[in-house]
Amino acid sequence: MRKPRKKSYKQLYYLALSQTLHRGPANFFRELAERPIRGPRPGTGRIAKADEVLHSDIEKIMKATRCTDNDAARQLILDGRVAGGGTDETKRRRLVRSYRNRDQ
Repeated sequence: MRKPRKKSYKQLYYLALSQTLHRGPANFFRELAERPIRGPRPGTGRIAKADEVLHSDIEKIMKATRCTDNDAARQLILDGRVAGGGTDETKRRRLVRSYRNRDQ
């Protein structure tokens, strides 16, 4: 006799979603709002510490070449010193955002 197949995560997700929607859309959205947010808090991710180390380098480049923080971050990216995935543009945006919000 064959064992029943396990349901995939997608099938389980749709099953839970249909059961939740069956109770009504108001309940669905209330339950959705009550769920805890998953993952690390914004700004405390895996790359945040690596970006903090580069803040002093951004200041040095800005003073030496009289450029903006965007240009300094772009220079660090071209030197290959910025960690993380994504395009160079997303790395630049992330690094500049963390540099500008470092004192808050």
